[in-house]
Amino acid sequence: MKCPRDDSTLQTITRSGQELDLCPSCSGLWCEANELARLVGTPDDLPPTEDLKVDGLRASCPACDVSMTRRYYSQARFVMIDRCPDCRGIWLDDSELCDIVKQAYDLGG
Repeated sequence: MKCPRDDSTLQTITRSGQELDLCPSCSGLWCEANELARLVGTPDDLPPTEDLKVDGLRASCPACDVSMTRRYYSQARFVMIDRCPDCRGIWLDDSELCDIVKQAYDLGG
């Protein structure tokens, strides 16, 4: 798979028994459907609400090449993520996973 930001080949790494696809150039992270929930320890990748979407399409999905949609991770509207409407995978830019963990566990920012 290719990074949607800089077209680098994603590298598969294993952390805590889970395979992750990481961009060696920009440190972005590709999460397949339900993978973000497992990483963060939440029941679902994202809240099921539609009011968190932001207008406009983003880069192409690394897994299926469909234009991803931009949306907020949660109602707090602190972290913006890119999500594929087809395969439901999520692209996280460099520090977004850290920000999501902080938000999920109310660790401040």
